[in-house]
Amino acid sequence: KKTPGGRPLLPSGLVYAGAARTLTADDHDALCLFDAAAGFTYTLPTPAEGLKFTFQVTVTVTSAAAKILTPTGVFLLGHFNQSTDGTFTVAWHAANGTTIRSWNGNGSTTGGLIGDYVTLVGKNATQYVIWGYGSATGSEATPFATS
Repeated sequence: KKTPGGRPLLPSGLVYAGAARTLTADDHDALCLFDAAAGFTYTLPTPAEGLKFTFQVTVTVTSAAAKILTPTGVFLLGHFNQSTDGTFTVAWHAANGTTIRSWNGNGSTTGGLIGDYVTLVGKNATQYVIWGYGSATGSEATPFATS
């Protein structure tokens, strides 16, 4: 398999962003870290079959949100499994593949707590398959949004 630009799909290693960053197909298979308490956005490239990104929250978000955003016209399909911090009440949140464009961890009810992780794999030119696991403080709420 190759990227849309013809390059081999090789692992890229770690991405320490600390601030907004737009990923490219050259970042395929990278582990992208949310490594700042002030939330920021990773913007994904247009998906290609097999293009993969994994995200790990290494610092709990205290302002804004840890956000993963698709390009316009690209949608997320899959789920995020979440539990509360004390009672392990499990909630599954679904991304429908037709309107959901982002995952947002706010450091509280939608995730974004240290240890949360999300993986996305390109399904076709308009969808990423997403799955992940995280925690919440208080009542869980969906981390998925249309923008």
